[in-house]
Amino acid sequence: MEAVPSQKWVEGVLPGDRTIDVAVRTLEARFSALVHFLPLAAQEADRDPEHVHQLRVWCRRTKAALDLFEPLLPPNRTQWLRKQLGRIRHAANEARDCDVLIARLESRASQRSVRHWLKNTRTERATAQAEIVAAYERLWRDHRFEHRITRFLKRARERGSTLAAGRARFGTWARRQLKRSVDQFFATAPTPDADAAALHRFRIRGKELRYAIEILAGAFDESLKTRIYPIIEAIQDRLGDLNDLATAATRLAARIETEPDSATVSAWRKLRARENAQLARARRRFNAWFTPARQDDLRSAFAAILARKNLALAT
Repeated sequence: MEAVPSQKWVEGVLPGDRTIDVAVRTLEARFSALVHFLPLAAQEADRDPEHVHQLRVWCRRTKAALDLFEPLLPPNRTQWLRKQLGRIRHAANEARDCDVLIARLESRASQRSVRHWLKNTRTERATAQAEIVAAYERLWRDHRFEHRITRFLKRARERGSTLAAGRARFGTWARRQLKRSVDQFFATAPTPDADAAALHRFRIRGKELRYAIEILAGAFDESLKTRIYPIIEAIQDRLGDLNDLATAATRLAARIETEPDSATVSAWRKLRARENAQLARARRRFNAWFTPARQDDLRSAFAAILARKNLALAT
């Protein structure tokens, strides 16, 4: 398959298309992007950390597509691809978390405790990079990954074409999928006193909804893409910042538990207290932005889209 970066939107899709045709087009584009970024993340991450970031993003988008179209796909081949995606995503997650944390710590490296934490994080980053390289070398041997993807897509089209759901009009199928994703998203909407676990669940549901919209947008009014999606994206950006802070605090706590030097432990505990205070402030800012009124506005906009209406959405 041709390994080129892909757009996140599935272009050229019409509501009257067969669902299986949209599925194959979507999966082909997402796997193409994955095939493009895996060798870059393995071989050139030191030159440009963005390669690892893009690898993680396209792992997530590919998994979202597999989840969405799973009833149409060949089970055994899908299971194998899920397993490989999980391995790649695990390595990319760890590497990207380290990259984000390293960038933060480098701006504060004048403090001795921060320099020590930075040194430890760079060691963890090297370990994560080795896992990315191992995944790349295993999957790239004899073009194994690309061949498996090609056979998977061929079999998916054959199988989906025999199923009523695969032959169904994409517009009808997409409406059910979007409603389900929207309902799951709002079911986890946080209250002002939500804890970290609740915010994390909401972030995951928001991410799932975001990736679903990227796939399903062709079946709906343009405002889903141009007006509603940016709001979901903004929610994810803010929750992503919260997650980065929470991840840093968790990693530091783990370091404190294993650090033998008492002076370092004392310094890191003070640093952790500052990290937690920064996280608490970020949570308050999110709550002040994602108000009940904003939630209601967004819910109404989705309801209008699903009812084939247009509705202005304030940003």
